Amino acid sequence: MSDVEHYPNTVQDLLDREAIRDCLYRYCHGIDRRDQETLRGCYWPDGTDDHVSFSGNAHEFIDVIWPFLESLRSSTHFLGNILLRVHGDRAHGETYWQVFHREPGQDGRPDYDYLAGGRYLDVFEKRDGEWRILTRRLIRDHYQVIEGTGDWEQYPRPPAGEHGSQKETDPVRKLFGVLGGALPQ
Repeated sequence: MSDVEHYPNTVQDLLDREAIRDCLYRYCHGIDRRDQETLRGCYWPDGTDDHVSFSGNAHEFIDVIWPFLESLRSSTHFLGNILLRVHGDRAHGETYWQVFHREPGQDGRPDYDYLAGGRYLDVFEKRDGEWRILTRRLIRDHYQVIEGTGDWEQYPRPPAGEHGSQKETDPVRKLFGVLGGALPQ
């Protein structure tokens, strides 16, 4: 089968795929920059998330995980391979992810780093021209916990460069403000 036969409406297929990828990237941004509005905009109100210890409505999932996210010193989500199959106004996706969390130590222990990787198995739906997550299932393929590494306060010289933050003070806020406002929803 030729590519043309496989993608009868190639331009629309590419636009749909790019909109879905943008949704995935906004999800990571919403979590890492602690931006609930952006994060909620990635899921349909009736969307669901099956995410480690939570399974239910995706907006309720955000409410449940928010205190944990607020407790982190930092977090960074990376997306890798994104395999998408678009079928009209529905799409299925497998997206590889990796996450780095700097978590506060408990009971006098030093902070620790949680590194994990896996896949998001998603069903996306397009409503009124907008793609969002309808169902998400998180698959964890590996994880590692490392205690007491990377304490910037103990570094022998001041770390160079500008540092990110999780909230409004992050440099990306200024960048998007200069470029014309908030992140697209």
